[in-house]
Amino acid sequence: MKRKLITVVFPIVGLLTILVIASLTLVQPSRAQGISVRGQLSPQANTGTAFTYQGRIIFNGTPVDNEICSVAPSLWSAESGGSQLTTASQTVVRPTNGYFKMDIDFGSTYFDGSARWLQLHVACVSDPNAAQGTVLPRIRLSPAPYALGLIPGAFVQDANASPGTAFSATSGQTWILPLFIATKIAGIWGDSQYNDGVIGSSQQGNGVYGYSETGKAVYADGDAHVEGTLTWKAKRSVISIPTSAFIPEQLNDAGHVPYDNEGYYLKNESNQDEWYTAPVQLPHGAVVKQLNVGWRDGSDLKASMFLRRRSLTDFTGTFESMAQVDSVGSFHTIQQDLRSDDTISFATIDNEHYAYYLEVAMRPINEDIRLYGVNIVYEITQPY
Repeated sequence: MKRKLITVVFPIVGLLTILVIASLTLVQPSRAQGISVRGQLSPQANTGTAFTYQGRIIFNGTPVDNEICSVAPSLWSAESGGSQLTTASQTVVRPTNGYFKMDIDFGSTYFDGSARWLQLHVACVSDPNAAQGTVLPRIRLSPAPYALGLIPGAFVQDANASPGTAFSATSGQTWILPLFIATKIAGIWGDSQYNDGVIGSSQQGNGVYGYSETGKAVYADGDAHVEGTLTWKAKRSVISIPTSAFIPEQLNDAGHVPYDNEGYYLKNESNQDEWYTAPVQLPHGAVVKQLNVGWRDGSDLKASMFLRRRSLTDFTGTFESMAQVDSVGSFHTIQQDLRSDDTISFATIDNEHYAYYLEVAMRPINEDIRLYGVNIVYEITQPY
């Protein structure tokens, strides 16, 4: 009977204490045009016979989020057929963006050195076949050495399988198996005196993938070295330019330009319009999202602030305007306001080829306009 597509990403994590501390080797059985994932997990001392299962449920291409699902584990003597040896308590989970975590405890009776397979029965409210649920392919569990750490090369792909290939479990279903390891104490533990403690390698996906609900998915206590580009999800930041950074453009041409610059505000004391400039240093590769300017305006006219860039190889004096923010103007009373422009041209910062600066046109002294400061909001996806 065909069912709608439900994808469950189900890495296994765990611990079995059987007389002596031992680790687990998890082997996903090969399928036609499928993959084999093998890993060794570090054990936990004095934590009983339970191990932690952590995975992700995706239904029809969308992660199941904040709805009730039941997961029922069972232990088997063979990859297919065989005998069902025992079951563990069914657990009700409520995934967040598909991710969930549960403890499984089969005890120690059935772990006598013989090969064992874990099978999961999953049912979620959004599945129209929830009453029947979905049975996942069995995953082999077996004792292995190196109980206290992972060894380089511990995770290998089946040489006969195409990298990253998914295999069809039953008609209309696809299971995708990324590598994901977690325990109650540490997500991944590697210890080596001479070589790398943990090695991750992938031709298509992530070499090492970490996920944490409350802690840090990846944590380094010491130096971290990356050969390649280090990136992250776009993060917003702000650079602030005080008024003390602005100087009049005509200072050297006309000698003295009267103006009042108290560090926290700038006011033109000249009887004519004057232009003032300030340097801007933004991270290379950042994307400018917004220009914000604080004004005090008692004028019928408007002052204007510009974010500009100038090519380092163009000596003709031309520039390009990226954003403009005007003061209030034309209210006949003093107005104090923070005004913005989020329609940014040439938004990606290129410090290799351009210099960036602010330029403001301030009205004559009798117009009573003050500039209180500027900040620039930007997003960054890598170190600067």
